[in-house]
Amino acid sequence: SWPHSADIVRGRPWLHRAFFPSMAEAPKSTARRDGLQAIEAEVQKKWDEMKVFECDAGEASDEKFMVTFPYPYMNGMLHIGHAYSLTKAVFAAHFNRLLGKKVLFP
Repeated sequence: SWPHSADIVRGRPWLHRAFFPSMAEAPKSTARRDGLQAIEAEVQKKWDEMKVFECDAGEASDEKFMVTFPYPYMNGMLHIGHAYSLTKAVFAAHFNRLLGKKVLFP
């Protein structure tokens, strides 16, 4: 039986459970999730040891630069404009670091 239009997942009928009847009954393995969580914990430990996300505010006389980026909303599709905006912010942060400024890029 064809699913009703209200049941179709965001216009993608191939994601509907009617097309995958065994999807609900199949036991799900957590091995992949567990492996990814182990990698995440290992990387976060390295970041803490290397103090990757800590910044030196410097002295009051040091020249500073801060750049922000509006993160995309989760209610829309990503598009090239998001990458364009982020690329400008990354470039500005890196360029100002090369100039010797104390840069904050959250």
